[in-house]
Amino acid sequence: MNPYLPGAVGFVVAALVSAVSVRFWRGRLSGDGWVDRPRPDRHSLRAVPRIGGPAWLSGMVVGLLILSLLEARGFGYAQAHVASASLLAVAMLLAFTLGRWEERGEFRAGFKWRLQLLLLLLTVLGLMLAQGSQADPINVPKLRLLVALGVATLLQLALNIADNLDGALGAASLFGLLGLALAGHGFIPAADAAWAGAGATLGFLCWNLPPARIFLGNGGSEMLSLLAAALLAVAWARPTAEPRWTLLLPFAWPLFDFVFVVLRRLREGRKPWQGGRDHTTHLLARRFGSDRPVTALLLLVAAIGLAVAFLSI
Repeated sequence: MNPYLPGAVGFVVAALVSAVSVRFWRGRLSGDGWVDRPRPDRHSLRAVPRIGGPAWLSGMVVGLLILSLLEARGFGYAQAHVASASLLAVAMLLAFTLGRWEERGEFRAGFKWRLQLLLLLLTVLGLMLAQGSQADPINVPKLRLLVALGVATLLQLALNIADNLDGALGAASLFGLLGLALAGHGFIPAADAAWAGAGATLGFLCWNLPPARIFLGNGGSEMLSLLAAALLAVAWARPTAEPRWTLLLPFAWPLFDFVFVVLRRLREGRKPWQGGRDHTTHLLARRFGSDRPVTALLLLVAAIGLAVAFLSI
């Protein structure tokens, strides 16, 4: 049997559940707290439902469940572990709650960043312990572990602010998670989460391409950025002869945009965490007069990054 078949099944199921569940959540989460209103520091000029987070989480959880069932039925998919799946489900719920608190303005940005870092650290260490001796944080060289956590933190911050244009975060996350799934095949038990997360992202992206009919909201972007960052850290920390930096290629645009925005805001005397319409995606959208060519470019860059990363595996 094709070794990638179980992961592909989980990917397809997660995508279908994520896409179909949008109508379910739309009928149940219709209050004002679930609608993103236009603001001076936002690119969107329309009121859009913030139900992408629950839809994405639905696809993610069902995809993980399917992969766990495949393992239990003896399909030989050793990467699908109940411990990893349970840990990730809890971590995603906590990340979603963190994002919802942020939307309500219940704490400051600095405090939120500390909670993000703590949740990332606990998730990474939990995943590594769930994998056994090969990835036990006690056995991983301390410098490699610190570098892995540092790179993962940078990616989490970058993805957290990448949800600034229709389809932007979904484009990078889809191909980035696929890259992590392929890189983790045969070694990382948490690779099943990458397959499920990529599928859920594809299902959400069907509704988020311009003009977007749903948004992730802060809760959704917190979950997606935590998942990608945690899986990157685990992949980065494992012993491998392959170049680790290639795992970042599908995420190249969000990482560049993060550095660009932070440096620009610091130069202008503004706080880096304050929202604004000064992202590279916004600048290109104004130049093209539309979001669509920018989203297409984002998809192309991420796909090329995945292709290069795959060739290096």
